[in-house]
Amino acid sequence: MNSKWLPLATASIPGQAPDVMSAAPYPEFPAQKIKLAMALGDKGYYRLSQVQLRYFSQSGQKAGLHEQDMESIFSDLAARMEGAIAEAAALAVDANMPVSTSGPILAGVNKRAGIIGTRK
Repeated sequence: MNSKWLPLATASIPGQAPDVMSAAPYPEFPAQKIKLAMALGDKGYYRLSQVQLRYFSQSGQKAGLHEQDMESIFSDLAARMEGAIAEAAALAVDANMPVSTSGPILAGVNKRAGIIGTRK
């Protein structure tokens, strides 16, 4: 791990797993220990390794959204992801963010975008 950025991965509450963005630059960090900031789904999943796409729909339904609303949100998100990832990559370069930091973050976002784009 790059020691300059290490505090970001360890900035969680002692004894708690780091959140997704804190751990994202460290691909060697065990994925099963990474948590989301908020629980998803009917049973309240926090660990990223447990989250499935349907849990977002379950959480949306709890918030009063209908299945068709969730489908619309997912479709819109999938349509925008490629451009958003490209924009984030350009901003990272402009900010002189090390590729060792931005690369794993963008790769993780790209992987999740692929899951959203291939749902159902």
